[in-house]
Amino acid sequence: MVLRFILLAILILSVGEICLAQSPGKDFEYGPRPSLSVFDPSGVLAPEIVKEISDSLVKTYQSEGIDVFVVILIDLKGAPPEHVARSFARAWCEAPIQAIVLYVPGQPDSPWIVPAGRVPKVVSPADIALAVATAHQNAALEREGAEKVRTAATETTAMLRHWVKDVFNRTEAERAERLKSESQKNSRTKLMKVGLVVGVCLLIPLCGIIFSIARKMEGRRPAFFPTHDNARRLGAPYAGGNHAVAQIGRPPRSSRGA
Repeated sequence: MVLRFILLAILILSVGEICLAQSPGKDFEYGPRPSLSVFDPSGVLAPEIVKEISDSLVKTYQSEGIDVFVVILIDLKGAPPEHVARSFARAWCEAPIQAIVLYVPGQPDSPWIVPAGRVPKVVSPADIALAVATAHQNAALEREGAEKVRTAATETTAMLRHWVKDVFNRTEAERAERLKSESQKNSRTKLMKVGLVVGVCLLIPLCGIIFSIARKMEGRRPAFFPTHDNARRLGAPYAGGNHAVAQIGRPPRSSRGA
């Protein structure tokens, strides 16, 4: 029984190791990224030229964050150049601004320049195609393979530097401005909501005060005597009624004067 459990545990561990080994991206077939920015396993270029090109690319990477990596292979084994270049970019490049220069000696379309990272997400495909075609054309003018690689690396660095200045920085500035505008809008909206709540809270007691004052003023109105039309009647003290008129004539003449 114990032996069965041991065998089962070994089987589970073996299956787990196989799954991990077959998981995508676990181990790149060319190993970890080398210290140089030029990967030339077959020694196509002279070591001093490899170091010279690599030193310039490493300096740009360290100072500006632009990662241009050169890959030199004898044979792509039928794989598409862009696919191979992106495989190296995913495995070895970590900077957001990156590109792979893939050179295969004897291939007329070589070197291939493949921007990767955030570049395809920010720069339009038309701008990428135009810039890559220009860089490839300038590199194709060189006769020697070493000069083709050097020119392609230099043109790619200049291309990425231009995009960082005119595209990435502008995009980041626009994004920051948009976030600032949205923040200000949200602040104004919150302020208006708070003001509305405070206004309603103040309006309710104010209406109560106005109502109380109105009630008190209603109780303080001046009193008026009622006007009643009294019935007319004779007799004291209303003898003759209200419309009695006394006719007073001339006094009679005295008999003495007659």
